[in-house]
Order: sequence, then C-alpha cells, then structure tokens
Amino acid sequence: MRAPSAGQGTLATRTGGAVVAPESPRPATRPAPGRPGDRTRQKASERSARSTSAAESRRHERIRNQERTLLGIGLVASVAVHFGLFVWTPSFHTADLGTSNEAMESIQLPPDVKIPPPPKAVARPATPRVAEADVSPELTIAPTTLEANPASALPPPPPGAKMNPEDRPTFIPYDVAPRLLNRGEIEKLVVRYYPPALRAAGIGGTVLVWAYVDENGNVTRTLVKASSGYQDMDAAAMRVVDAMRFKPALNRDARIGVWISQKISMNVQS
Repeated sequence: MRAPSAGQGTLATRTGGAVVAPESPRPATRPAPGRPGDRTRQKASERSARSTSAAESRRHERIRNQERTLLGIGLVASVAVHFGLFVWTPSFHTADLGTSNEAMESIQLPPDVKIPPPPKAVARPATPRVAEADVSPELTIAPTTLEANPASALPPPPPGAKMNPEDRPTFIPYDVAPRLLNRGEIEKLVVRYYPPALRAAGIGGTVLVWAYVDENGNVTRTLVKASSGYQDMDAAAMRVVDAMRFKPALNRDARIGVWISQKISMNVQS
C-alpha cells in the first residue's frame, strides 16, 4: 500500500483487490444574494398591510362612534317616555278600607282519645282435608217427580207463619187476568188528580203501582213499585189506582185475588 502524498487529502483503501477512493467533500452553498425586484415586492406588501390595518382601525372607530351616538339617542328617548308617563298617567290614591275588631271565639279542643290496643290475631282455621273416595262416574241422582214426592208428605209450615196475600206483592197463579171496567172514568181522574203545581211547571212523569184486586174486583191495597221522583205525583197515581174497578181474576173458574202492576202517566199534553 502506498502512502498518500503531502498534497492529497484522501486515502485509498484496497478491498478484495480493488482500490476504493473516498468521496471528496462538497463545498458549502451560500444563499444567493437578493435581487432588487424581491425587495421592491416586500416593501409593497408591507405598505399594503399597513394601509389595510389603518383602514380597519378607521372602520372600527366609526362603528364605536355610531354606537355611542345610538346609545345617547336611546337614553334621551327612554327618559322622555318615562317623563311622559309620569306626567300624563293619573295619580293613584290609597282607599281607606277601615279597620274592624272582631272577637275570635276560642274553641276548646277535645281531650286526647286513647286508642285501644289492636285486637288479638284470630287463629287461622285449619285447612280442610278432602277424603279420598272412589265415586263411580255412573252414579246419578234420581229424578224428582210429584208422584214420588206428594204434597201430603211435605212438612207442615211453622206455627204462626200463615201469610196474608195482601201483605206484600207475591205471585198468585191465575188462568184469566183481571180486566179494567171503568177505563173512561180513570182517564178523567188522571187529569183531575194531576198536581196543579207540577202541571203549571210543565213537569210530567210515570208511576208504576202495585195493586191488589180482590175476589170482587176491588182494589184493596196499593204500593209504589217505581216512583216518578215527585211525592205528590206518586200519591195522585195511587188515588187513581184506588178508583179502578176490575172484573176479578179466575183460576179454574174460581174468583181469586191477585197482585197486578198498573202504569199511570201524567203529562201536560194529557
């Protein structure tokens, strides 16, 4: 290997029989000096920025001046409006309501009531046990017939339990129903017994009346079944039913007393 001469700044190395010379250093680059046209454009840009800033400042100043002017006008207008309201609004005066001295009645509270203790808990009844029994599904109840249960075999009624059919409305079997005989007279009585106060007020209504018609066709007892809502009208309807005369009811060609229901309507048109 040969040593470099004094004027050389690099060394050559041998690698695998080949000589490799290192790269020589590159000289440092310096910025090119500015041109006159660039300086002119920079100065123009600075002047444009300063002029824009000055215009913005003047515009903000004008806006602030306008705001101060509008604020002053608003304050003057507000003072003028309040002054006008104070001058032209009528004055208010307090009315003398007077004072009153009322004695308050003292109420004596009742004494404390002692609450009794709760009752003792009732023992829960025992759960009933159902007996297990084999019941045949073919088991039936024998039919009940009048031949198997004659009336003579029934137990006698309790002593003192005899009931008068006129006491209260009950069903009494009959073959022929009672027939009204004096319908024309009853229509006149409905008009005659109509309460004058209700007629003058234009109030009408309907009353259902229970009537007991005896063996002679006379009404011996009446009860209100459905009220009209007016006591005078209910009483008038019962008077009308009391005046009814019937052909008595028949049961196997025998006269019997029965309860029947009669409807009595009272209206101004009637």
